[in-house]
Amino acid sequence: MRFRTRMILSYAVFVLMAALILGLAYNRYTIREYKNNEYNDTQFISERLANQFDESIKTMKSITDYILSDTGMLSSIRMLASTDHNNESQSGYIEEAKTTIQSGINTDYMIKNFYRVLVFNQYGDVVGSSNYENRIINQNKKTEDLLWLSKVEGHRGKPVLIGIHKDDWGLKSQEMVYSIAREIQGKSMGYIEVQRTVVPPGVNNLKELFELPKSGMDVAAVTEDGEILYSTLKGNQNDFYRKLAQKDKLGVAEYRNDVTNNKELIAISNSKETGVKIMVIENMNQLEREIGYVAPLTFVIAGCFFMISMVFVFIVSGHLTKPIQKLREQMENTRIENLDQEVYLDTSNDEMEALSKSYQKVLTRLDESIVKEKRLSILQLQAQFDTLQAQVNPHFLYNVLNVIANRGMNSGDETICEICGSLAAMLRYATSTVERYAAIGQELQYLEQYFYLIKSRYEHKLQYHMEVEEEIKAEIIPKIVLQQIVENSINHGFTQTSHIMEIDIKGWKEDGFWYIQVSDNGQGIEEEVLKDLQHKIARIRDRLGNKRSNVEMEIGGMGLINTYARLYLLYNEDLVFEINNCDTGAVVKIGGKLKN
Repeated sequence: MRFRTRMILSYAVFVLMAALILGLAYNRYTIREYKNNEYNDTQFISERLANQFDESIKTMKSITDYILSDTGMLSSIRMLASTDHNNESQSGYIEEAKTTIQSGINTDYMIKNFYRVLVFNQYGDVVGSSNYENRIINQNKKTEDLLWLSKVEGHRGKPVLIGIHKDDWGLKSQEMVYSIAREIQGKSMGYIEVQRTVVPPGVNNLKELFELPKSGMDVAAVTEDGEILYSTLKGNQNDFYRKLAQKDKLGVAEYRNDVTNNKELIAISNSKETGVKIMVIENMNQLEREIGYVAPLTFVIAGCFFMISMVFVFIVSGHLTKPIQKLREQMENTRIENLDQEVYLDTSNDEMEALSKSYQKVLTRLDESIVKEKRLSILQLQAQFDTLQAQVNPHFLYNVLNVIANRGMNSGDETICEICGSLAAMLRYATSTVERYAAIGQELQYLEQYFYLIKSRYEHKLQYHMEVEEEIKAEIIPKIVLQQIVENSINHGFTQTSHIMEIDIKGWKEDGFWYIQVSDNGQGIEEEVLKDLQHKIARIRDRLGNKRSNVEMEIGGMGLINTYARLYLLYNEDLVFEINNCDTGAVVKIGGKLKN
């Protein structure tokens, strides 16, 4: 056995052993760090949710403090408690007291940040914020019907958390809410309740407060009484977390859920304001699946380490000069035209073979980059099309609006309704950004609306005829192309004539192409103007077809140049666009290769 071969085999065995040892060490380290990070993240999320919940509760408690610290509202509350409600002479004082309380709690801050803030007593006095639309308060609600009121009584005026329940005060709707309730100290002084919703759109609703930053996690919030305040779990799955909350355990640990028999990572934090236990739960099976990538990654890293080390050994052997030269020659002969050719080296050197494969990948990526550049070029064309499309501004609408205005000044005319209907349909079609293109059939319908409106202006002075084969009505063209051509004919083709304007529109297919021809009986196009149009069309065709530069600033307007540019961006070299004079007037012919 040659020395070089023995050296390679010896180093190969050494490198393989080293790769295995490093791979196993990396595997254990990665799994341990991943679990530690997951433990820390879960605990952090639990504490963050607890802090968010506490901040919401603090805000709700502060509202009750604010009401009781306001001398005007507190005096009014005492007035309601001490006034004889059976004495009609006292009704004025009662209403005045309610008005004072209403002014105090119906502020912009309370309306925006709370679903409802209420002050009520056992005499039937109820004053609340947000008393409008679907939040109208049921003034006939009796305090003895409030099942949660017993939880508030006997706490000497301390705020008490009321779990999820229906809004007892809603007359039209009863949203699911959670609230802070407080008994006002004094004989029959009443109570204060501050509500927030469980789900959006309310500010600081429970769903937003307990929103988890990553998928695969669940959250459960359990009150001191063992009631589920909020949970993303369903049914009897919450029984385990009720029991766990009673054990007064905090922190993060792994538990076996005796309901689902799943092993779970649970982080428990305590709400300082309410004593609610907030648990963030992650299924350990899912966690282990997520860690499953470590083993393949370890194998890849070990394999890479082995390969890199072997490359080093082969480099040391000093026998790469000839293969490298061959590879260099292939690199120098590489052109854009032959990027897809396979790189081949006639060598038994595994490392040189690996190097040639790497070069092949570089060529592949380069080829892909060129393809990507072509796609970007197409996107640029699309952007140009969008810019041109955005310039569409049907000027004829101003004339139609004048017609509507004139008819409106006269006696009632049902035609006005029809004009408005057609105008509305055209506006919806023209201003819609959902589709940049339309079928020829849709364009013809749009053109019918246009003719109806324009005839409202010219009446019998305008006649038109449309004859288009059904076979081409499914072909796609940019929106409002036909209307642009017709409008150009009406606006510029009859300036020197006073006879009846006739517009003829024909459509047919021939030799794999579709064609639409718009002709009129006007004075035609002056030769100088026609030459100028053809010169501009040729220049735009060159800019769009060869240089691919932005031309929207040069085109502008709604004329035939704009129409040509938008058609060219869609059909490229397959576009047919001809402008000529005929015996009776002017003719514009457009067409393209059949696609449908």
